Amino acid sequence: ETIGRKSHYVIERVEFPSALNVFDTANIRFDFYVQNKEGRFPTIIIWPIPDDADFCAKGFARHFARNGFNCAVIHNRKVDLDDITSAEQVEDYFRQTVLDSRQVVDYLVEREEVDADKLGCMGVSLGGLRASVVSAIDERLKCSVIGFAGGSMADIALGSKLGGVKDYIKGLAQMGVTPDVLRAEMSAKIQTDPLALAQYMDAENVLMYIAAFDDVVPRKCGDRLWKAMGKPEVVYLFSGHFTSLLYLPCVEHESL
Repeated sequence: ETIGRKSHYVIERVEFPSALNVFDTANIRFDFYVQNKEGRFPTIIIWPIPDDADFCAKGFARHFARNGFNCAVIHNRKVDLDDITSAEQVEDYFRQTVLDSRQVVDYLVEREEVDADKLGCMGVSLGGLRASVVSAIDERLKCSVIGFAGGSMADIALGSKLGGVKDYIKGLAQMGVTPDVLRAEMSAKIQTDPLALAQYMDAENVLMYIAAFDDVVPRKCGDRLWKAMGKPEVVYLFSGHFTSLLYLPCVEHESL
């Protein structure tokens, strides 16, 4: 359905069932910012941060759409950290991200407005983690912008200072799950991990952003992912994870 109109583009809400659910049974949903003139146009998939179709992802979509790109902002599947009780569930969540995203690409390449040879993707924070794993797996995505992501998932979880994550790790420790046990469990069972898949990235077609003082996705995890990808172009921001939003206009410009 059409949910918005601007001078250069129309915004459509697209929803359809997943061909394969390994995490839950929700439908796939995304907002498609599509150019309102004839022709085939380069198209960008954008993953939001945990707050679903957040202002950051929408801002990127508006910026790209004003400059001649179609954009598909994929909505997040709902997940509560308190409901995650095993490393297998984390793996299922990221595997579902890949499955959903590839199905969105399947849909997009059939649209007459989409140039199937000019597809890219981007995301920041959790969206950056998704961008890194999906673009490593789906060769149809020719370029990637990855912001404030890192690897491995075990190192991010154990090193993050984000309140919810810290409390979750502390709760596990109180139940006898030590950091060493948690690291071993996550490392063994999470295969859809940015660090594990980094070898399949083409560094020449990647732009990364790393926050110099990031303590949510620790700086060392971002640096490790950058090296594993083959040291693509990187922009270091003089900020933490959340204060990096102050650089949003610059990030939009450089990403375009």
